[in-house]
Amino acid sequence: MRGMQARRKRALMSSLWADGAAGAGLPSLAAVAADRSAPLPPGATARFALAFHTVPIAGEISAGFGDPVESAGLGSIPVRLDALGIKSTPRTFALRVRGDSMTGAQIDDGDLVIVEAREPKSGDVVAALIDGETTLKRLVVEAGQPYLKAENPKYPDRIPLRELTIQGVVRALIRAGGPPRPVR
Repeated sequence: MRGMQARRKRALMSSLWADGAAGAGLPSLAAVAADRSAPLPPGATARFALAFHTVPIAGEISAGFGDPVESAGLGSIPVRLDALGIKSTPRTFALRVRGDSMTGAQIDDGDLVIVEAREPKSGDVVAALIDGETTLKRLVVEAGQPYLKAENPKYPDRIPLRELTIQGVVRALIRAGGPPRPVR
């Protein structure tokens, strides 16, 4: 009996992510994640809502040629970090992506990325400060030398002239109208 109840609940939650509770005129869970004032869909309990963590949207980041450093908070978004394998820490934040240099990694203009301040490794998608500009790129280390690689052939590799500071590793991606998903 328990297994059947769990399957029904998973099916309900999956359908809520996919199409919302359209018949009831309520938003999908993805919309709830984007709008804290939205009512919970049917079947979602207060306990379910407590599983969400408020992640601050620290600002925007260029997925292009890079921008001068700016910090402008854009509010916050509730996200089920545990479902994404991310620990909730004060060093976890979100950034809105501007540009198309990461489309090959399925990161598009307008997406939100969930970033965790942790030690990066070669191959990670990172939020970085390179020579005074912020950008979102893939970190590559070859022969001990790090550089940033775009996932769009229109953009050149970024080799640091003076400094390269990794601000965090992208752990998840949130698309408008869709559920969060891990980034690989």
